Amino acid sequence: MSSSDAEPAFDIDSQLAHNISNIGGNQTIHYGDRSRAARVGKAMAVVGLLLSLAGLALFVLVAVTTTRSALVAVHGSGLEVPYTQYLAAGWAPAVGLLVGGFVVNRFARIIVGR
Repeated sequence: MSSSDAEPAFDIDSQLAHNISNIGGNQTIHYGDRSRAARVGKAMAVVGLLLSLAGLALFVLVAVTTTRSALVAVHGSGLEVPYTQYLAAGWAPAVGLLVGGFVVNRFARIIVGR
């Protein structure tokens, strides 16, 4: 090697260096927590995700059904008051599942500690 090639040099006695990467970074490698609380938290996070996805799917079905019933009314005799009569009956369970999934997921994050 020629003298023009720069090599990183470290002086251990005084902690001087030419090239240091990850200054002040965390050098600990975590492979995952194997405690019971972590497993329960991860299982709850999966349940929360499934509840949220089920709520979202049900919410989409409610929106499609509501739109269809409103369009049928518009093309028929026109919209009538109260407009909530066109709202499909499954809106409350859809919102409940969606919000419940978010709550369960948040509680799982608290248990895991993130």
